[in-house]
Amino acid sequence: MTKKRVTQSEIIEHQLINGLKVLTKEVHAAPVASSYIWYKVGSRNEHPGLTGVSHWVEHMLFKGTPKFSKEKLGRFIEGNGGRWNAFTSNDYTAYYETLPADKISVALDLESDRMQNCVFDPAEVEAERTVILSERECTRIPPNSC
Repeated sequence: MTKKRVTQSEIIEHQLINGLKVLTKEVHAAPVASSYIWYKVGSRNEHPGLTGVSHWVEHMLFKGTPKFSKEKLGRFIEGNGGRWNAFTSNDYTAYYETLPADKISVALDLESDRMQNCVFDPAEVEAERTVILSERECTRIPPNSC
């Protein structure tokens, strides 16, 4: 692993052997730690007929793994005093957790597992497809109508 400073604001870049770039910054304003996992994929990578798929995959990654069922995923973070969520834009999809600082390994364990072992149960696949179609429809009509 190589390590170099990126900016004056104490952001440190770590380049892992597998090419993964890890940025770290210490902020001691509160006794919490946040983990953000950013993927350079979003709606700009979609093709006609597959629009919305990036957002759909984002939703599916909350559906569980063999190690963590859908219900256990939330309890794993929230039971350790944390919050978590994700978002998708044109250029990226990001997943994040904020936990007490001594529990950051909880976030890293969860992300490592779900990004490699997510279960795409057929019933969940169809349910989330319906959710995404509904969300996309709401963006096409006036605010407060959905």
